[in-house]
This record gives sequence, C-alpha cells and structure tokens, in this order.
Amino acid sequence: MQLNTAFQIGSGVALAISAATTHAVDIKHHHGLPQQYSTGLWCSAGFAGLGLVAGLLTVSRKGAGPEDRISGDVVV
Repeated sequence: MQLNTAFQIGSGVALAISAATTHAVDIKHHHGLPQQYSTGLWCSAGFAGLGLVAGLLTVSRKGAGPEDRISGDVVV
C-alpha cells in the first residue's frame, strides 16, 4: 500500500469518527452551530495529538535517519 493511499484512508476514517461524534454529542442535543464546530475541532485535535504521540514513539524506537531506512550503502 502506498503512503498516500494510507493517509487518505486514515483521514477518511478520522473524519467519519469526528462527524459521528459531533452528531451524537451536539446535533442530537440541538446545540448551536458554534458548539458543533467546537466539538469537531477538539475531536480533530485529539486525533492529531494521538497521531503525534504514536509517531514520536515509533521514531524513538526505530529511528528516522538514512541508515534506518536503507539497508546498504547510500549512493549520493
């Protein structure tokens, strides 16, 4: 699977969860439009924070330098 496809699928799933959360929390309770946007924003920020933590843990374990990505000599 290519990286771009993985990003698109992950973004679509996160957007669907964010929309479902906003619908369940605000729209069903007849909250105003600013409250709905606020809930969606915080949900998206939570997903971004979770992705940041997961990325930092992965990079700290595996590394992100050229020697971590390529097995063999690097030709410049």
